[in-house]
Amino acid sequence: MKDLFHQRKPIELFLNRNLEKSIKAGHPWIYSDSITRPSSPSAGQANLKNKKGEIVARGIYDPESPLAFRVCVAGDAPMDHRWVSENLQKAITERRHILSEETDACRLVFGEGDNLPGLVCDLYNDILVFQLDGQGPARFWNVKSIAHWFSEKLPIKTAYLKYRSDSKKRGEVVLGEKALKKVVIHENGLRFKVDVINGQKTGFFLDQRENRWKVRSYSKGKTVLNLFGYTGGFSVYAGMGQARHVTTVDISRPAVIESQQNWLLNDLKEESHLSMASDAFDFLRQAQLEKKKWDLVVADPPSFASSQKNVEKAKRRYVDLLADSAKVLKKNGVLAASSCSSHIDHRLFYEICREAISRASRKGRVLGYYHQPADHPYPLACQELCYLKFLLVQLD
Repeated sequence: MKDLFHQRKPIELFLNRNLEKSIKAGHPWIYSDSITRPSSPSAGQANLKNKKGEIVARGIYDPESPLAFRVCVAGDAPMDHRWVSENLQKAITERRHILSEETDACRLVFGEGDNLPGLVCDLYNDILVFQLDGQGPARFWNVKSIAHWFSEKLPIKTAYLKYRSDSKKRGEVVLGEKALKKVVIHENGLRFKVDVINGQKTGFFLDQRENRWKVRSYSKGKTVLNLFGYTGGFSVYAGMGQARHVTTVDISRPAVIESQQNWLLNDLKEESHLSMASDAFDFLRQAQLEKKKWDLVVADPPSFASSQKNVEKAKRRYVDLLADSAKVLKKNGVLAASSCSSHIDHRLFYEICREAISRASRKGRVLGYYHQPADHPYPLACQELCYLKFLLVQLD
């Protein structure tokens, strides 16, 4: 087997700040302003040294990213095939409690959370879908070799490397003959068609698995509105929770068509689901004009803050969205508010929800505040990787 990462002569980098304590505590990121760069930088394998010339970490360098260095191993420990294979095996072992006859999809590798920085791998039944977070990880990880390593441990038929959204090509098959456009997965006994090539991210939002179950538990006999519903994950769970009626709204027409297909795939009554291709903000404004209200509203938008400089603008959009969502909730209705942006921290998200509900002239009672599931782990020293926020709040 080829090496699991592309071994090259490591670039020599030097810390210009005293961050050794942070590295030893397990923080995996060093930003560009804390590093003295080489004269001719290139992405890939690197050694990070202190002012004494001692190696404080080995890892991955990306000269074009503000997140310039990702720690793979702290200190002068070896970074080799054994290090990778041990962490891959640990990742599989730690997902055993998630995978079952009822659930055959999960995040198999979550980058820094599994001590494999910049590497993401999702399992969809018998298909693996990889993503690499930036130029450094793309130059470092040998995805074809990792795919073959997994195929010896799991019943994998195909592996697909999905390129970043700004790439001209969608991706490439790295194992097997072809990547099927759509595969049927099982999640908590429910069925979903997943488009691994054309779908958002790797095809399905696996990080909301446990939160979808929570929505199901609040849905019996209720009318449910699922905003930014994509292919109907929350909608199907609500339907299986015996919701009286579910409305799925997404700006993508293909996505709402798939939400209806997923609804029917689970033998739910066709007349109990309405899928609409519409901008969520426009839909909410029109719903207010028509005085429409629901018992439960799920607002799970894409990231409004792609970088730190967009946080203030994103905050205003979140407040607008959640205030309008609160206005279409019935008395004692439940708002499920979510954010997947790592740049919106937990305190700010709570403030956003409080401001939005106040703007809607409502008062709320928090039923629960949740995060990402165990197949999306993160280092204790790096709370930034606890990116998912999910608040259930009941309004007066």
